[in-house]
Amino acid sequence: MLGGTFRSSFPLSASHERSSDPRRGFCNRLQKTFSDMPAVKHEAVSILEVARLAGVSSATVSRVLAGQRRHIAPETRARVLAAVAKLDYTPNALARSLSTRRFPVLAAILHDIADPYFGEMTRGVESVTAEHDHLVMVCNWLRDPHRLIRYLKLLRSMRVAGVLFCGSGLVSDDPSFPEVARLVVLLRRDGTRLLALSAQAIEMPVLTIDNRKAARLAVDHLVGRGHRRIGHLAGPPMLMTARLRAEGYADAMRAHGLDPRPEWLEWCGVDPGETYEGGLRLLRRAPELTAIFATDDQTALAVMTAAGHLGLDVPAALSVVGIDDVPRLPSRPALTTVAIPMRRLGEEGARLILRHAGTRNGVKPTVRYVPVRLIERDTVAGPRDQTSEAGRLGTP
Repeated sequence: MLGGTFRSSFPLSASHERSSDPRRGFCNRLQKTFSDMPAVKHEAVSILEVARLAGVSSATVSRVLAGQRRHIAPETRARVLAAVAKLDYTPNALARSLSTRRFPVLAAILHDIADPYFGEMTRGVESVTAEHDHLVMVCNWLRDPHRLIRYLKLLRSMRVAGVLFCGSGLVSDDPSFPEVARLVVLLRRDGTRLLALSAQAIEMPVLTIDNRKAARLAVDHLVGRGHRRIGHLAGPPMLMTARLRAEGYADAMRAHGLDPRPEWLEWCGVDPGETYEGGLRLLRRAPELTAIFATDDQTALAVMTAAGHLGLDVPAALSVVGIDDVPRLPSRPALTTVAIPMRRLGEEGARLILRHAGTRNGVKPTVRYVPVRLIERDTVAGPRDQTSEAGRLGTP
């Protein structure tokens, strides 16, 4: 009963309990081992102790640890470093942040770290920050605007050194956009360095790919293989990247004299179930399609699964192209895709934001594109015979 005394249904004598339960004996021996250990001093070594041992001021210790050489004699520097080594002193990052008013952390705001795309990009970011004594804080906003707003407020209160927007931002007509834009302005005003590695509707420095161009590469490749009835499975319409790729698809179709019919476009979510259902809807609504350009690789895999469910072989009956070229995302047949240099984006973005972390104005609000390229594999073939297929699927 709650609040009472627990009594076992199988009472044992105290001597039996001590002798028969091996776990009790192990715990007793472990407790004795720890009690016999000498007491450990828990107080951290302070900069004053280092200064006292080296025979200098604490300010001199700070300048040596900061890498300053001006007005510091080589022998003084050697004494300070020797004292640091002897005392095993580590500078207090929190105390340092109080003086600089900036915490040595880069926040990576992304949709979901479980997505291999963002995992690869974050690896690139971390490979650079580790060399500059900065940590990476991963913020998964899971495409939930309210969660994104909470993160931005928290990061502002923490005074992080910089924020990398790794995933696509909200479109300007999303209801949450004004509040997100307001917080971004406040972060910039407070001195936090900002950089986007994906399309954003908010003005800030951007290092990303040309999403319209990536979509055109995919459509151009399909048209070059003879396809004329090309559909597009797009991402969530609330995201800038999804809209830009859908616009690139439509522009490319028109450039080839083709009509991007409304029924050939399907918007969907990002979860595997949502992309799969989106693929089914598109293929059932427009069985005349001979090819589909998917907004990213994971969506392309969902299209291939949906096609298999409907008895359509890839690429014999349906060609598929994605965007990303995500490592460790195998498919059979191997996916033809437009490759994005994810790790390079992360590395260059981290270098850029750290390079300007101590400047007054930060990174200039410009847009810079990194190149993309189409990688041809095994999911694109020439179009099936339109007459026979139309008859088989019951289309006019």
